[in-house]
Amino acid sequence: MHNQRYVAAFTMALLAMVTQQAAAHPSHVSIAEAEYNSQSKHLEVALRVHPSDLERALRIRTKKRVDLDKTKNIDALITAYLQDVFQIKASDGKEAQIQWVGKEISLKWGWLYFEVPVKEGLDKVKFSNQIFFELIPDQTNTILLKEGKRKSTLQFTRQQLWKSLPPSSPPPSAD
Repeated sequence: MHNQRYVAAFTMALLAMVTQQAAAHPSHVSIAEAEYNSQSKHLEVALRVHPSDLERALRIRTKKRVDLDKTKNIDALITAYLQDVFQIKASDGKEAQIQWVGKEISLKWGWLYFEVPVKEGLDKVKFSNQIFFELIPDQTNTILLKEGKRKSTLQFTRQQLWKSLPPSSPPPSAD
């Protein structure tokens, strides 16, 4: 009975230490949900970020204090930043231009909404999501792509800056 209490106390203490360490070392991840609109031939993107990281990235770029709620022309600053770090290149190597839609900012999360014209569809383009790579060494960025019923996930690190969609599966044969 005494050993069981000791083991239980030791396990609880170990669990508390692990939980505390995990909380002290936050993950550095951005997630973009992107859906291809075949009617408009645009990729519609909702990118989730930490507002404090976005402010810091913009402050480094502008060398000025940036407040997402108060800085004049903040949408233009964000769009210019996104154009540099969230890129889509056509098969001819030409980079698509981001079209700003808007943002929602709360204390914990920011959602950035924009569209990217992709006339040739998603199979022939290359993607790159390097947001915050200049700030955070272990940053990982994910794009969750949807095109009709097809869904793909692309993950980007400093070691993997560009990706293409994996080939789509051919339709089942009618044998």
